[in-house]
Amino acid sequence: MTSSDAGDREKVVSKLPPALQQALKVRAAQHGTDIQHAVEAGITAWRRLGANLPAADTAGAKPFATFLPPGQWDEFREACASRGVSRIQGLTQSVLYWLDTNPAPGIVRPEHPKRIIICNQKGGVGKTALAAGTGEAFAEDSDQLHPVRISKHFAAALLNPDDEPASPLDYEDLPGLGLR
Repeated sequence: MTSSDAGDREKVVSKLPPALQQALKVRAAQHGTDIQHAVEAGITAWRRLGANLPAADTAGAKPFATFLPPGQWDEFREACASRGVSRIQGLTQSVLYWLDTNPAPGIVRPEHPKRIIICNQKGGVGKTALAAGTGEAFAEDSDQLHPVRISKHFAAALLNPDDEPASPLDYEDLPGLGLR
């Protein structure tokens, strides 16, 4: 189903499985593109394929709407009819094909994960507020380095028995990655 819009695109309503909708949303965000452009590229690539892709599971498909360039949906419907697949199956295959050809970008993980623990046995002392504030502070600038503070007991535990005793303060200002 399509509806004309005053813009240069037309609204298209079909169905996609919820897990596929979520994967499309996440991957499009990872690549910094709109969902409509990802679907447009997927349909274009799917139509260029010389053969049908294996049938995808469309069980539980839910309504999905996007905007496509004028005429693309009509061409897509014709391609589905000539290939003998439903529009839901064709759209699912198009989105899956786009996801396969646009893998998630590599994520740089820190060498040593850091844990921040906020605990207290009493309720109402601000554990949640502190945890949320800490998360917000880390999210403000992901390129900024934040100092890592560790307990002197943990710093002492990092020392090997053969090493000369070092000051726990040597470990106080180890740089940590600014993370979300």
